[in-house]
Amino acid sequence: MRLLLAAFVFYLIVLVATLVYALRNGGKDERRGVLTVVLGTLLSQIASEIGPSSREPGWAGLEIDLMAIDVAAFIAFVAIAYRSIKFWPIWAAAAQLVAALTHLAVILNPSVVRTIYSAAQPFWIFPVLAALAVGTRMHQRALRSAMRPPIVE
Repeated sequence: MRLLLAAFVFYLIVLVATLVYALRNGGKDERRGVLTVVLGTLLSQIASEIGPSSREPGWAGLEIDLMAIDVAAFIAFVAIAYRSIKFWPIWAAAAQLVAALTHLAVILNPSVVRTIYSAAQPFWIFPVLAALAVGTRMHQRALRSAMRPPIVE
């Protein structure tokens, strides 16, 4: 139980730090990414508390509500990537796609061990957050280089 709490605290620290960094230093695409992550996180928490998943013991079967949220987040990242000239939304969409596809394992094989399902599915937020942080850093670099006066020889 202590390890689970430590993992959750670590997740919250990484989540908040990345979102604050992206909000303060990112452009429109990064802010849209923050909105997608925040909505996905909040909806996932709500679904875990009051959705169909809350009626059965954790991860006992297909988490259809969480799967729908993951698919919606994937679509949101694809939309961001489609409108953006930046690369990070593609990486975020790819990680989110894997998160959505982990639910497919339970659809294809309902006997998937719930420990594996419960561990594999939430992991994919970390690559999404990494893509968002790297994208924010690259945005800042681009802004700095655009502000630098040209070198005259």
